[in-house]
This record gives sequence, structure tokens and C-alpha cells, in this order.
Amino acid sequence: MANFTKFFGKKFYCRSLLNSLKLTVCVTICSLLIGVPPAYIMSFFKIRGKSIIEILIIISMMSPNFIGAYSWILLLGRSGVVTQFLSNTFGIKMPSIYGFGGAARPASPRPWLR
Repeated sequence: MANFTKFFGKKFYCRSLLNSLKLTVCVTICSLLIGVPPAYIMSFFKIRGKSIIEILIIISMMSPNFIGAYSWILLLGRSGVVTQFLSNTFGIKMPSIYGFGGAARPASPRPWLR
């Protein structure tokens, strides 16, 4: 019990736990919004190329998480390919992928892609 008292007595740990819970709720809701409609459509309607889509989803499950995270950084990081292209071509400044929003965006489609 002393460990719990020590843990919850420090503001840093309480904030970290609260941020983790907020991120979990956000990612769960976004994943449901992104994943349920395609799952419903694929279950109840005949779709051309359905088996290929299912194979691609299964293949994406085989990749480790760090590969997905590294790919997002290469594409949308401070000097990422997409970030540089949008900035140089259209003058669009991309939001940072570091922090809460950056953790929620790539994590949301991951469960149903994976």
C-alpha cells in the first residue's frame, strides 16, 4: 500500500497516468469510428476484391509496432517527406506528430489495420 501512496503522491505520476487514460479513450473511440463501418460493410455486402483486402489486413498485423511508429516519423516528422512536400509546395504547415495528438493520430487506425 505504501507504493500506491508514494505513486499517487507525486504529481508527475498522476499526470502521466491521466494522460495515458485520456490517450486510451481517444484512440479507442477513433478506432471504433474508423474500423466499425468498413468491418460492417465487408461483413454484410459482397465486395469485389474482399479477399485481397483481408490478406492485406492480415499482412499488416505481422509488422512490429516500431516499424509503424518509425514510418510515421519518416513521413510526418519535422523533416518528414510529406511534411517537407506540403511545406515547400503548398506552404502548408503540418501539426506536430510529437505529443498527445501525434500519439493519437497514428494509433487510431493501427488496431483495425493491424
